[in-house]
Formats: sequence, structure tokens, C-alpha cells
Amino acid sequence: MIETLFRYVNIVIDRIQIREAFYMILYMSIFAVIVGFAIYLIQEIFDKKISPKWKVIMWGVFIISLIVPLNINGVYESNNMFMKLLNPIQEISFKQEVDERQAEYNTYIQRQDTTFEEYKVVRGNLYTAYAKYIIFDIVIPCLWVGVIGILLLRYLWLRRKINRLSVSDLLTNKRILEIFEETKKELNIKKDIVLINKKGILSPAIYGITNTKIFLDEDNVKEKTDKEIQYILMHELSHYQGKDLILNFVLNLLKTIYWFNPFLYVLFKRMRQDMELKADANVLKHLKPEENKEYAMTIINALRDRLYKSYKQEVLNLAGVESDTERRIYMIKFFPKFKAKPIRITMISLTLIVIIGGIFFIGNIAKVEENYFAYDYEDMIPYKIQYVGDFNSVKNLVQKLSLGNYAQSIFTRNEEENPEQYYLEIHYYTNYIVEEKNREYEIFKELPLEKKEELFKKNAVTLLSLIDNLHAVEVIAHQSDYDSDVVYEKIYEREELEKEYGVDLRTYTYNPDNFPFEEDLVS
Repeated sequence: MIETLFRYVNIVIDRIQIREAFYMILYMSIFAVIVGFAIYLIQEIFDKKISPKWKVIMWGVFIISLIVPLNINGVYESNNMFMKLLNPIQEISFKQEVDERQAEYNTYIQRQDTTFEEYKVVRGNLYTAYAKYIIFDIVIPCLWVGVIGILLLRYLWLRRKINRLSVSDLLTNKRILEIFEETKKELNIKKDIVLINKKGILSPAIYGITNTKIFLDEDNVKEKTDKEIQYILMHELSHYQGKDLILNFVLNLLKTIYWFNPFLYVLFKRMRQDMELKADANVLKHLKPEENKEYAMTIINALRDRLYKSYKQEVLNLAGVESDTERRIYMIKFFPKFKAKPIRITMISLTLIVIIGGIFFIGNIAKVEENYFAYDYEDMIPYKIQYVGDFNSVKNLVQKLSLGNYAQSIFTRNEEENPEQYYLEIHYYTNYIVEEKNREYEIFKELPLEKKEELFKKNAVTLLSLIDNLHAVEVIAHQSDYDSDVVYEKIYEREELEKEYGVDLRTYTYNPDNFPFEEDLVS
């Protein structure tokens, strides 16, 4: 029962590749944390010397590391300690251990000299492998996808909630609307942005990449002076002008995908703080020096009145993120210094990022030549099978040999003239949509005929030596799918091969050094 369930679950997991996706994301998250905290450290050292705009630009390296996979595994190898520690994360899977334990179990139960204690150990090893496979290959990746689904539904619910707020009550205060239009004109913003009156939002906020809205509590805002209202609106419009709404959407999406990594939350929070600093800096560019203090007091009042709602991360608001008050006030006070020589400090910071990246990740990197067709015969011996009728074990063994991923159809049959002679018929073809998955098969089709012959002959000798009652192996390699043209077809019979090599092929299992093929036949 457990074996049947495993087989079907394994097919589903392999097809949709949840496990591969999760462990790639886990690998990228760890890599990004190292990059992110390197940026964080540099900013802490030079915080009062780097301009707000360049602080946000520096985070671009961090965002790229979360979006673009740095996967050199299998193509290049590095002697760098950190890369050697990180790369195995992408390969986490206990499927092979299950296959090995299953083969060990199948071999053991066919023996005559067994004890119950030994049987319990072998069976326990098999169940342990199944448990690890279920937890690490199925449960954890599926949990990751499940939580992403929940978070996306929550986001859609919040988005609907905010959109419902939008149609509830347009702001109608003539004084505020006039100041708003003047502020848009000063910032040269022509987009139609709507002001929404929403009671309870004591900190003004902006939301929406395309259908942009600014939320205000009219009763609260109308008590402020014209200058304070202008500062509030200018700050929110600066978020729009600086493309912060797009960046905030990307951050929310990444936070959904990487929900399991708490260290990224710290970095996302710091990035939002820097976005607020950038918006403040943009406002200050349009103010006179004597107005800076008034703007700072407007922010302090907004921080005092802060009221966080459930959708606080979906919007960008004047009050900003907690714990960033001191940095914002300092930047406002010394804003002229930030404008003086931002490039020099920024270049130093970017250079430090490159140096830190080099220390952590760069080593002697050398190209690894991929060999899709090599396998060691000795590694196959634990999968020895007594009867060809043990179909699951036979299929498992076939798929471990050259082109095993493309052994899509496997049949067993016996001859009418001699019912005790069993044949194994294997059809090789592709059924992957992703082109990269077909790479091995495309390389195979380009091989000379003698190389194809040698490759399948090695497979046949391996199968005939490991399956005791198997008489012959028929291989049929198709051009693409099952119904396409045949590029190679041949029957390998035990009798003929044993005559060629002068031995019973089964003897290779206890004399593997005599196996007549090299591990690598193609390179």
C-alpha cells in the first residue's frame, strides 16, 4: 500500500516540480540574506553619508538576488567554502535514499538466510527513508505552496477591501483639493490621482500602481495649515513620482514567496525605511531651507498620530515604518550635506559590496563538463532483482541507467514458444514541455550509431546481470514522442551476449571488476 501511494505521489511531485522550486527558493533566500545584510552593514557604517536615493539603489542588488537564480551547480564548480555549503541545498531530496532502501529490502526478502532482527533493521531503514522523503520532498514544499496560496488570497481580499474604500467617499473639501492640484503642478505630475476620504486613517497613505489613490481623513487633515497639507500631499506624491509603488508591490510579492525566512523581513523593513527617506529627500528638493523644519514637524506629528491598520504594508504612508524617526529627522536636518558629494561615498559603498561578494562567493570556478550517460555498475548491484515480474523494482532499475528519465514505457512479456523466457521492452522518448529537460535526449540523438549501440548494450548487460529470469532486452528509441519515428531499435538476448563475453552475465554482480564497460562511454 505504502509503495503504491509512494509511486503515484512521486509521479505528481516530479511532474509539477514543487520540491525543486522550493529548495531553489530556499537557496536563493539564504544567498539574498547574506547579500542583504552586507548592504545593511555598509549602510550602518556610512548611513549619514549616503544619499537616500542611492540607499534605495543599493537595495537593487538584494532584489536581483531574490529574483534571478544564481545556479552554477552542475555547470561550474567552486572551491569557495560558502558556495560549497549553499549549493547542496538545491539538491535536497530523499527519493534516491528511498529507492536504495527499497532495493535493499527487495533483495533481503529474497534471501533464505534471514533473521527477524535483521528484517526489522532493513524494514526500519526503509520506513525511515519513506518518512524523510514524505517530510522533505512532499510536506515542506507543499506547505510552502499552501501558505503562498493563503497569503495571495489575503492580498486579494485586502486589495478588494481597499478598492471598496475607494468608492465609499471621495474627498470633497475644496481647500484640500486646490492644494492638491497645486502640489501636483509643482511636482509636474499629470496623472489623475484620486483623493479618498476615509475616517480612521490618521496617517495619509498612497496605494495603487495604475489606479492610484491617496487616503486621507478629511476631518483630521482640514485642521492643519495649508503648508502642512502641502507637505503631506507632496510626500505621498513623491512616492508615486519615485516609482515606490512599483517597488512596494515587488516587496509584497517577494515577501509572499519568501514567507518562511524571518531574516528577509528585517531587510524588507529597512528597505521600506529607505524608501521613506527617498520620498522625504524628494520633497526637500522642492522646499526652501527654512521650510525644512516645518516639514520635519509635520512628520513628527504624523508619527505621533500613527494608526496601523491591517493593510499597512499594502500602502506607503507619511508615517513610514517604525523605528526610522531618528534617521528621517537627521536626513532632513542635514539634507544639504547629502546633496554635496553623494557619488564618492556611493561608489565606495558599491565597491565594498563587490568586495564582500568576492570574499563570500568567488573562488576558483571551473566549468564542469556534464555527462548525462555515465553510471557506475557497482552502484546498480544493490538493485538486483530475482524476478522480472517485480515490475516496480524493474522500472526503478531501468530509470537509473543511461537515458533512464526517458524510459517512458516499459513492458514485460514472454514468448509463446517458450513461456519461461521473459522479455523486457523499453521505449525511450520525450514528453517534457521545458526544453532544458530534453537536453540529454537531444544530445543522445546526435551521437554516432556505434555510440548509441554501446550505450544501450551496457544498459542491456546491466539489466540481464541483475534480473535473474530475464531472457532479453528490447530497446526502442523514438525521435520525440511515442508515436514518432524510431531512431534506434535492437533486441539484446542473454544467450548471444554470454557467448560474446564468455561468462554468465549474472556473475558480474559478485565480480564487478570484470564488467566489460567503462563508467563513461560517451565523453
